[in-house]
Amino acid sequence: MPVRGFGLVYRTHPEVAAKLGCASASEVGAPATSQRFEHGLMVRRDDVRQIFVIRDSGAWAVYPDTYEDGEPLADVGTPPPGRLAPTDGLGKLWRQQTGLRQALGWATAAPRAVSGAYEQFAAGTMLWTSDRIIYALYADGTWQSFEDRFVDATPTG
Repeated sequence: MPVRGFGLVYRTHPEVAAKLGCASASEVGAPATSQRFEHGLMVRRDDVRQIFVIRDSGAWAVYPDTYEDGEPLADVGTPPPGRLAPTDGLGKLWRQQTGLRQALGWATAAPRAVSGAYEQFAAGTMLWTSDRIIYALYADGTWQSFEDRFVDATPTG
């Protein structure tokens, strides 16, 4: 059974639990890199070098991060004012996948290091970032997001 924020979403949204199925592994925490785009978000899971692409259209996909430090990236021209061309692994994927680049548009903010958590289910994945958003990523390529409302009641000190 999922715990913390994933568990709260799973228990309070039975449609999410039904669509994801049973957890197939425990939650794993790992550093991540997140970048916002005109029409979505990319999250790089740093420990296993995967890039989650979450499009505003309601679709998502995951890709391997094949970028090597210092690797030159294709020129994509000058971004419009207030927009950025992504760099590193996010930038390589964005440049190589023309359809993805068109669907996401330009980056609207610089990439940020964030904390991440991931849990695999029979029919999808749950993803959390320290932006306190939980994404339910379903095996059918659709997704939903939820504000992370979990509060740790464990006493400290």
